Amino acid sequence: MTALNEPSIATGVVLTADPDPRLLLVLLTTPAPGMRPGWQLPGGKIETGEGPRKAAVREIDEETGLKVRATGRSWTRIHPETGRRLHYVHCIPTGTAPAPVRTRPGEISGVVWAPLARLGDYIPHGLYTPVEEFVTTWAAGELA
Repeated sequence: MTALNEPSIATGVVLTADPDPRLLLVLLTTPAPGMRPGWQLPGGKIETGEGPRKAAVREIDEETGLKVRATGRSWTRIHPETGRRLHYVHCIPTGTAPAPVRTRPGEISGVVWAPLARLGDYIPHGLYTPVEEFVTTWAAGELA
């Protein structure tokens, strides 16, 4: 079975400006085959009957306890290390004070609102370029 025959992955690009621009990241306990250990965007497999937006919202809730809604912004690529189709979905917190409330034992060992000014400390290889450009533009206040 090739990677493209495996379920696609949906990840959430969740940003907050409280108190300064930050991006939601999770620390995997055990990375999937082909993935680097370390901090990454929350996400997981798209289940049968789900689209990327619904899967990203579900995965963010399952991994962090944070309630979000998907916006209309998304990006898709074939992951260069795993060969799997990866969907990035911009989501916004639905509550007034976004605070992840839990991790997922055995899968997620940490959750953090990473300050964008220190994003390289968490993700030294950087984000997928179109996502990183979106995050930078959002942080500059150029997007609603």
